[in-house]
Amino acid sequence: EARIEIERLSGAMRPNDYQHVPATHHHRIINTGATPLRYFEFVCFDPTAPAIVRPEDAHLVKE
Repeated sequence: EARIEIERLSGAMRPNDYQHVPATHHHRIINTGATPLRYFEFVCFDPTAPAIVRPEDAHLVKE
């Protein structure tokens, strides 16, 4: 089991739970169990949104 905090909200997460977190929200996942925690985190970007590209990330950008 894990605990998730999104801004001022928090709650428990159990195996196979899913939680969408908007990219603009600070969040963290905390292991509350005795066994190692495994989770997948995907970061998805809106291709239509304006973005600032850092020089070290320029190789990731397609025109």
